[in-house]
Amino acid sequence: MTSTEPLTLVIFGSTSNLAQIKFFPALYDLKAKNLLPNEFSLVGVSRSGLSKKEATDFINSAIRRPNIHHVHAVDQKISNDLANKYSHFEGNLTDPVFYKNLKKYLIASKKSNNFIFYLATYPNLYGEIFKNLKSVGLTKPEEGFVRIVIEKPIGNDYKSARKLNNLLLKYF
Repeated sequence: MTSTEPLTLVIFGSTSNLAQIKFFPALYDLKAKNLLPNEFSLVGVSRSGLSKKEATDFINSAIRRPNIHHVHAVDQKISNDLANKYSHFEGNLTDPVFYKNLKKYLIASKKSNNFIFYLATYPNLYGEIFKNLKSVGLTKPEEGFVRIVIEKPIGNDYKSARKLNNLLLKYF
């Protein structure tokens, strides 16, 4: 069953190892099971730029990479469809200007008012990302919804887990 609400999924750290071994294979599986909206767009964010061809090759490679969690045949049509929905946005995650440009890009694309921000980054960047998303108005849109996904572990101990929880409460 496919959701009918359009969705833009923004992945911070899109070229990271975590994205390659967890995110892209899981996204492929969701697409294969028809669990993504028909109006779905994927925006990858990283420090390095990728051309459309490089991004397509990267996604196809990540989906086919040996992985104990993703051990089945890959349908090239599904893989290509994900790659076609992907656009890459280069920037420094600690630069506030980057977030202004990202917001302009997301709003200009007019693909969706619903956003999921997926953080495949180092935990020490979370606070900076949260703060900057809020500063440009991407944490509470006038229309649609916003969700944030962070990978575990949620902190190194009780104290750091509480600190992260407080950051989430502050910005979301």
